Amino acid sequence: MAVGPGRPAMRLLVSSMSAGGRALRVGPSVVAALRGGGWDVEVVVTTAGDDPASMVAPGADAVGEGLNPALGLDAAADARTRDSAWSAVQQALQRFDIEDVQQLRDFDPDAIPETPLLHVANNILLVKEDTVVSQRYLDDAKRWYAAEVGRAPNDDAKAALDAWASLHTGGLIKKSGIDVTPGMRLVLQNALLFAARWAAPFTAEHTAKGSPFTLSDGSASTADLMTGTGTYALAQGQGWRALRLPYTAGATTSGAPVPAPSGSGTTDSGELVMDVILPDDVVSPADMPPSTWGEATAALTSARARQEVALKLPKLDLASGVMDIRPVLQSLGVKTLMLDHISPGLDIDQAVQQVRLIVAEEGTVAAALTEVGGDGAPADDASRPVEFVVDHPYVLRIVDLASGAVVIEAAILNPTEG
Repeated sequence: MAVGPGRPAMRLLVSSMSAGGRALRVGPSVVAALRGGGWDVEVVVTTAGDDPASMVAPGADAVGEGLNPALGLDAAADARTRDSAWSAVQQALQRFDIEDVQQLRDFDPDAIPETPLLHVANNILLVKEDTVVSQRYLDDAKRWYAAEVGRAPNDDAKAALDAWASLHTGGLIKKSGIDVTPGMRLVLQNALLFAARWAAPFTAEHTAKGSPFTLSDGSASTADLMTGTGTYALAQGQGWRALRLPYTAGATTSGAPVPAPSGSGTTDSGELVMDVILPDDVVSPADMPPSTWGEATAALTSARARQEVALKLPKLDLASGVMDIRPVLQSLGVKTLMLDHISPGLDIDQAVQQVRLIVAEEGTVAAALTEVGGDGAPADDASRPVEFVVDHPYVLRIVDLASGAVVIEAAILNPTEG
C-alpha cells in the first residue's frame, strides 16, 4: 500500500485464474466502494507463473493474510472478507466473457466483434493414471478459479494440451508450449483471449508504411504507423508521456449497454482502454522505474480534460514463441518451485508462456497462454493538435476501468518482431 498526494493508493494483485470463473456474486461494488471511500485502486491480474497455486495451498494462511494490505483490508481480516474483495474484480471481468463455447470455436481475429470480448480460462491436466493430487487443491481450484480438471495418459497428454490451448485462445495459439516428458505428472494452463474495437478506428489508407522506428540500442528499424487526429486523455511524468485510447463499449453479454466509468479521462462510454506510455528518451522500457506504468495509468485515469492529438501508433502483429519464464519468475522473487501441497514430491519442471498481439486500424486482438508443468501534462499550444508519435520502444497496457484490472501489459521493443 502506498500513500499518494492526498489519497491513499493500493495495488490489488489478483490471480488471472480467478478472473474467468464463477462469480462470487458480489460484483464490482467492493472496488467501487473503496474508490468512493477515497482510495486509488489499481488491480493487476497475475498469471499462473506468479505461483497462484500457493494461494490455495492447504496451510497457506500466511499467504492469504499477507494479501490483506494489498486489498486495503485490516491485517486481521479473515478469508471471507478477502473473498469479497477478490470477487469484485472477478465479477467485473466476467461481463465481457463468452456466453457459449461456440464463440471460441468461431472466433476470427480478422473480424473483431462489435462487443468487447475478454475470456480467461484455466485447466489442470493430470498425466498418468497413478498421479495422486490433493483433493482440497482440486476443490479450491474449481471453486476459486473455475479450473477445468482432466486426466490423460502420457501418450495423449500433448494432444489434450494443444486442443485446450487452441480453443481458449481462439486459435491464436495453436500448440501448448509444454514438452510432455515421460515423468510428467501434472500441467496447469491459463489462457486469455481479448478482442475489442477502437471507439474511433484509424483509417487504413492513412497508415504510414515503413516509417522510421528507433530501437533501444539506437539502431534503425521501421514500423507501419497508424495515423489519425482525435481527442484523447494525456498525461506526463518524469521521463515519460502517456495517452489513452478507448475501446468501444458495445454491450454486456446480457445485452445491456456498458455504463461509462467516472473519472475515466474519456467521454467515450467504454470501460476498456489502451494506455500507451512512451519514454521521453530512446531507452528500453526495462530501464524505466517499474512504478512508471502504474503511475501513468493512474495519471490518465485522473485526467479530466482531453486534448486534440495528432497520433501515430505502430501497427502490430507479434507472436512471442514459447518463452521459458522460470528465470523471470526467480528474478521477481518467486522461489516456490516445489508443489508438494498439490502432490507429494511434485516440482515445477517447466514454466512457459506464449503471447500473440495484434494492434490494427479496427482494434486490438490478443491472446496469452501460460503453462506450468510438474515433474518427480497540458499542451503548449491548445490551438493545434499535440503530436504523439510512437517511434521508439514503448509500453502498452489494456486496462479495465471498472475494476482497475490491467488485463495485458506489453513492452514493444520492435514493432516488426515478436
